[in-house]
Amino acid sequence: MEKDLQQLDRKQRMENWILKASDNWLAPVFEVMHAELLKHYILHTDETTLQVLHEPGKSVQSKSYMWLYRTGCRSPDCAV
Repeated sequence: MEKDLQQLDRKQRMENWILKASDNWLAPVFEVMHAELLKHYILHTDETTLQVLHEPGKSVQSKSYMWLYRTGCRSPDCAV
């Protein structure tokens, strides 16, 4: 049981590290990219459904969505 608790603790630390890293380092990058996209007159969007296992509050059969945004091909600075 002690080994199980140690393993859980390691796993929890790794999850917390990933969450903290995304908040500290990836969120600012996302905000800059989002601001750049909003400067453009035309945006292209793709909506894809996918299955996410172990998503809190949802059954395995429920749909989750992922969206991709990009600027037009004639834009002087292409952003995805």
